[in-house]
Amino acid sequence: MPTYTYNENTPQSSDKINTTQPIIQSNFQAIDELIGENHVGFNADGFGKHAVIEMPVQGAAPTFETDENGFYNLLNATTGKNELYIHKQRQGVAAGESIPFSASVLSNTATASCTNGWSYLPSGLLVRWGKNTTAVAAATFSIDTATISGGPAFTKALCAIISGYSNSGGTPFYWVQTGLSDLGVINGKYSTTITTSQGITYFVIGV
Repeated sequence: MPTYTYNENTPQSSDKINTTQPIIQSNFQAIDELIGENHVGFNADGFGKHAVIEMPVQGAAPTFETDENGFYNLLNATTGKNELYIHKQRQGVAAGESIPFSASVLSNTATASCTNGWSYLPSGLLVRWGKNTTAVAAATFSIDTATISGGPAFTKALCAIISGYSNSGGTPFYWVQTGLSDLGVINGKYSTTITTSQGITYFVIGV
């Protein structure tokens, strides 16, 4: 809460100087307090510039005018944490869109446990990564990245990069991607049966 009260209607034409002086002084103190919040204060090098930016949590997503961009702080339904949003312009979205660009698996999972995960990028792109550890006797595979990586759903997955791994040093195998669904399901084929110590790592990017 502010230390000083700002009085908007001072002075009035009928006010005397000896009664309005403390109110006007309080106004100047309130202005100094306002400017000093997150800014370099009066009579200091860099006065008026932002020293830091703090954003209070909004109760709901704010409304932006057409062609406006902005930042805000709001509780994110996926992470359950307050995240920073950027409201930006996007081709085909007349009103623009808001991206929770600080939201990722790291919001509620320790780094060491993020072998599988997801993250937003400030541009609005969404990425997923992970490891498929299911041994298969058949030569085909289908990896549901939403189940393994978690996070928000893709509207459209754009590209997937897959790579094989083997922890046993056993029989080499080869792989090829045969499909990628809009929701991020990767389909492909192995050259041979794989064991529990072999599998596929992936990186998928979409919106």
